[in-house]
Amino acid sequence: MVNSGELYYFHSNPKPLQTPCSYFGAIWAMREKCGRAVQAHRKSREAVRMGNTVPWEVNHSCISNSSQQLASSHTTNTMLRARAHTHAHALRNALAATKPARVSAARLFSNDAGAHDPQGYLNTAKEEGEKAESVGHSRSVGRNKYIHEIQRHHVKPSKVHEYVAAVQDYYLALVGDKANHLKLTGSWEVKYGEQDTFIHILEYDGFKGLDDTLALIRKTNADAIFNTRVRPLINHRTSELSQEFAFFPSSPPHSSGGIFELRRYQLKPGTLLQWESFWRKGLEARRQFVTPVGAWFSQVGQLHNVTHMWQYPDFEARKRTREQAWSVDGWAYTVSETVKLCDNMHTSVLEPLPFSPLK
Repeated sequence: MVNSGELYYFHSNPKPLQTPCSYFGAIWAMREKCGRAVQAHRKSREAVRMGNTVPWEVNHSCISNSSQQLASSHTTNTMLRARAHTHAHALRNALAATKPARVSAARLFSNDAGAHDPQGYLNTAKEEGEKAESVGHSRSVGRNKYIHEIQRHHVKPSKVHEYVAAVQDYYLALVGDKANHLKLTGSWEVKYGEQDTFIHILEYDGFKGLDDTLALIRKTNADAIFNTRVRPLINHRTSELSQEFAFFPSSPPHSSGGIFELRRYQLKPGTLLQWESFWRKGLEARRQFVTPVGAWFSQVGQLHNVTHMWQYPDFEARKRTREQAWSVDGWAYTVSETVKLCDNMHTSVLEPLPFSPLK
């Protein structure tokens, strides 16, 4: 069998093999007849990866015809013809082996389930992106119902236990005031990641609800609790306003137990639409094994930031679930395409606090 290294040698060797053996002359003939076709085939593979597809059938037909001609020419006896035919057959098989994965991706991501256009998904993403430009990124990819504030409190290590008691009183007083237009999505302590850090996610009824809450909160008992009992225990804190992705709404309050994983992706500026398009389709692979908790993209704070949250019974279940996703068509493609859009990424494992609605 001819391997990929031999194929490369046959079509790229800069000089003919200088030998009296007519067998090597036949191999040189294969280089002459198949070289350009192999080169075109490789270029088409790269084009498929970049989204500018040259139909697979065109290159395969060219290579197949060349290899068939090789088997019937440039040989003067039965033995040499048989050897040339063997190499031609191996060449066709090696090239044909590249077809299934690419066609599978084309079928998976095409607009038409019966189509064979390898560009289908990428063209769809481009069309959706162009359409989104006319209405704005947030309106095109966001749920546009709630605003979520993701707060991070970096607590003094010696004050962690005191902080947990104080922050519980603060958030319960905050959401307990019906005049405030907000809910507590959840509160967690980082167990693996940045230590002595706590994550709190608040949900407002849109920007109007946020404005109304900010106008009222300074007059409430909750604000006094924060300033006198919580703030002194914090080294520093950050806050970020985000929207939910339309395809990934936040889970309602529940108590399933286990661990939570918070994954953060810092995207390259201008790539949010592409990220959303790839994830919206690839997420179906993950849904077969785990239900997502939520996903948000930032609008105030660190921009071009995407946050995902998942929940697992334990670490072993997390490992098993993530491995199972790779067996589903489309997931590997989603990962390979979205990783190109990231500048960096970070993950933390969280444990819910006793008063967290999500636990």
